Amino acid sequence: MKSKLLVLGLSLTCLLGLSACGSSKNTVALEDTKLGKQGLTEEYMLQYAENIEGNFEYFYTMGATKDNFEDLLYTVIVNNSGEESYELYKNSYSSWLDAIDDIGYTSAETLADDIYVDGITYTIDDDTIIVDAVIKGAETVEKPHEAVLEYIMNDDGSVETIAINVKYSKGESMVKAGLNTILGMGMAFFVLIIVSLVISLFPFINKFTEKKDKKPSDKVIAEKAIDNATTQIAEKEELSDDAELVAVISAAIAAYEGTSGTGFQVRSIRKSNKSNWKRA
Repeated sequence: MKSKLLVLGLSLTCLLGLSACGSSKNTVALEDTKLGKQGLTEEYMLQYAENIEGNFEYFYTMGATKDNFEDLLYTVIVNNSGEESYELYKNSYSSWLDAIDDIGYTSAETLADDIYVDGITYTIDDDTIIVDAVIKGAETVEKPHEAVLEYIMNDDGSVETIAINVKYSKGESMVKAGLNTILGMGMAFFVLIIVSLVISLFPFINKFTEKKDKKPSDKVIAEKAIDNATTQIAEKEELSDDAELVAVISAAIAAYEGTSGTGFQVRSIRKSNKSNWKRA
């Protein structure tokens, strides 16, 4: 274990202060590269990884989260290391937050001693050096995990990416893969169920639409009103054309009844199919 005194400004300055350039292959030894000739050593890369891990611990003890990271640390990081360093830390700190519980620690007070860098490996790829630092957690927790802090250093000494990946056992990886599969399938089935429910409502929607269509439109109502009015007018016209016939029939009925004919009114005249001659 180790003890750490986290001074953010000094740590950030040391972390991002390397300036060098070089180009090499995996088969070339570090000391034979330009970076190696200008002072880059395994000890330096190890210290670099420890500074990164120490800064993440400092952010964590300050209460930094994904949501408040900018409000809490933007000014501090930019003033010490610049805007590019801020974006690098912001993105990589998210992976630290996702990994810290699996790495394992006792408490925030003992975090600096519980989690530590335990050696590095590196590969030289053209103009970059890829460093993998092994991170270990507290042995007192129930299931501590090792993690790999990977950072890529360019030929000018700048750091391109920082990421923390937890190393899970095969059993844990299979469980996680199974859970992801179940979750994915569950979401797919849920969407299919929703689509099926929507499709099952189509007949009811069609019936509702048909009922609306069966209701007479304003045009049909207007046409019926015009037809009724025309029929009434025609009946009145027919009655007025038979005015003379009505007068004769009215006079005949009045004479038969022996009245003046003012006590009744002929409203309509219909032809009878029965013959009075058959009654005789």
